[in-house]
Amino acid sequence: MTFVGAVSAELGPDDVNLYYVETERADDPRLLTRCDRWLSSAEQAQRRRFVFDNDRRLYWISHVLVRAVLASYLRCDPAEIEFAANRFGRPEVFGPAAWPRLRFNLSHTRGLACCAVSWSRDVGVDVEDANRREVGPDVAEHFFSTAEVAELRGHADQEQQRQFFRYWTLKEAYIKARGMGLSLPLDQFSFSLASDSWGATIAFSPALADNPSCWQFWQAMVNSRYMIAAAARCPPGQDLRFRLSRWEPAT
Repeated sequence: MTFVGAVSAELGPDDVNLYYVETERADDPRLLTRCDRWLSSAEQAQRRRFVFDNDRRLYWISHVLVRAVLASYLRCDPAEIEFAANRFGRPEVFGPAAWPRLRFNLSHTRGLACCAVSWSRDVGVDVEDANRREVGPDVAEHFFSTAEVAELRGHADQEQQRQFFRYWTLKEAYIKARGMGLSLPLDQFSFSLASDSWGATIAFSPALADNPSCWQFWQAMVNSRYMIAAAARCPPGQDLRFRLSRWEPAT
């Protein structure tokens, strides 16, 4: 069996499992030796196109993470997995033959990568370094709904950056779950954030023609720095279970 790392033993129909890995793991010589062959020739070529070492490292560890997680559930060698992009450029599992309908989404930022997986349901994930820059209502006015901007301005200055990234990661997770990228305008849907928890609900403008009761959302912080949000489509009234784990390569 290939070294794929430990993943959750259970991925039921109502589960969304998320795995993250720190970019610095890409400097581990043992990991490099075991996993470099997993990437396709196209992925290897793409990695070489990056000018900076940090960007090459992030690309490499992100794609190793995806292949490791998917292979664990598909019970195949990570190198056997093939991907195909939809018309908006979102990759989906294409092979090996007779694969179960395993859905996934990948996000990364400088220092961390995260992959979300689920059976047969649309899923999206976004991760951001909440310490990387100062952001707030002035930036939000270009991307957020009017209600979101107003809510953000209601917070004290020291809280606005954290709230900004709560909104931003949720919005990115939703459009990634839809698989349509920025063809969905960010100001045409709006989140309401629970003040005492990580809960969130969504509302849509009539132009989007989506049903809020068909979506569930989840958020968490990793290492008190990285904000992660996930979105998954589900039938109304069905509760999903989101679980986050740190991916560890097998020894």
